[in-house]
Amino acid sequence: MVEKFWLKSYDAHVKPSLKYPTEDLGTILTRNMKEFPEKIGIYFMDAAFTYKEILEYSQKFATFLQKNGVEKGDVVTICLPNTPQYLFAVYGTYMAGGTISGCSPLLSDPEIMYQLEDSNAKAIVTMDIIYEKKLSKFLDKLPNLKLIVPTNISEFMGFGGFKVFMGKLVKKIPKGKMDPWPGKTVVPYLEALETEIDIK
Repeated sequence: MVEKFWLKSYDAHVKPSLKYPTEDLGTILTRNMKEFPEKIGIYFMDAAFTYKEILEYSQKFATFLQKNGVEKGDVVTICLPNTPQYLFAVYGTYMAGGTISGCSPLLSDPEIMYQLEDSNAKAIVTMDIIYEKKLSKFLDKLPNLKLIVPTNISEFMGFGGFKVFMGKLVKKIPKGKMDPWPGKTVVPYLEALETEIDIK
């Protein structure tokens, strides 16, 4: 057995191990969000989301993934900054039975391609600008990647329409094209969240 040398540096009150739940994370998240439905769970720019809203968006995303061929154990790569879309995609993937592969949007093109290939990702959720400028360079080399869900940071900002319009106009909010890709299913994030909840 490997010696856990780091335990020697723990304070006396810190236990070397905890009792971990046997439920999957999707079940735990769902239960906790139902327990505090009206509490605010996310603040993002001028927007606030209750746990009830987070649960609903996550369940819609889970159903969307399942309806688009993501099965238990399939890898969904999430290549997003810290936005509401990131949380809905993470929770939704867990609820759908998928496995998360986190991917920094700051990675280079070859690094993103390597991660998608190495993880055998079936789907990716990413920014529209990353889809247009990075993924489009190597999508043909990823036969297992079937589903692409691009989003824009402004979609959940909560700013009034005028502020978002002005941000795009002066190029403060980068925007990429969401063109279809042969052999891949490309669905904008907001369209994915229109899915009626029906998690299997």
